[in-house]
Amino acid sequence: MSKKIMNICFGRERQDSDKKSWSNHGIVLFSTDDEGNEPISIKLNSLPIDKDFDGWLSVFEQTDRDVKSNDANNIPPQVVQTTILKTLFLNLKLLDPVG
Repeated sequence: MSKKIMNICFGRERQDSDKKSWSNHGIVLFSTDDEGNEPISIKLNSLPIDKDFDGWLSVFEQTDRDVKSNDANNIPPQVVQTTILKTLFLNLKLLDPVG
């Protein structure tokens, strides 16, 4: 079985440059199974919350840096969810910042 992984990204226009600022929001996995089928899987970790987001995302080849970053950021979903909820509750002042 062969696999190819690509990044799903969103590009925001920068005010200080002609280049875009890119944020990674997931991966696309292209594979070939033993029977010759070529399934494509998409894993979205997030969606851009941006006034300029029009529903379009871009797909790019992964670099060695991306692969190392993905390994280092392999945080269990429960930890991420707890952190997001705690941040949300702190911002909404529903949680005491000391606790």
